[in-house]
Amino acid sequence: MKTFIYTKKSPNDKKLVGQIEINIYHVKNNKPTNIGTIFTTFGSSKGNDSEVFRYLIENKYIPKYYYNLSKNDWRGAGYYCFEVKDMGINIMGLI
Repeated sequence: MKTFIYTKKSPNDKKLVGQIEINIYHVKNNKPTNIGTIFTTFGSSKGNDSEVFRYLIENKYIPKYYYNLSKNDWRGAGYYCFEVKDMGINIMGLI
């Protein structure tokens, strides 16, 4: 199972008011390695887990076809969900 964790905080830059800074880590052998940082807004995102999921697909940490696993009658593509977790991708946010 591939495990990714993320931390979030409000950036110190006044130009980024209303945004969240998310630092993403890949955990291998119980050691986290920073793989990137993204910025997302409070109101226009699919949620932090799904934003991290999108980043992992865009940067080729997980295969692109995982993007459509969440698509069904009531949910669109690109969400981190149980179908993705069942395929061996674990994404967890740390407080």
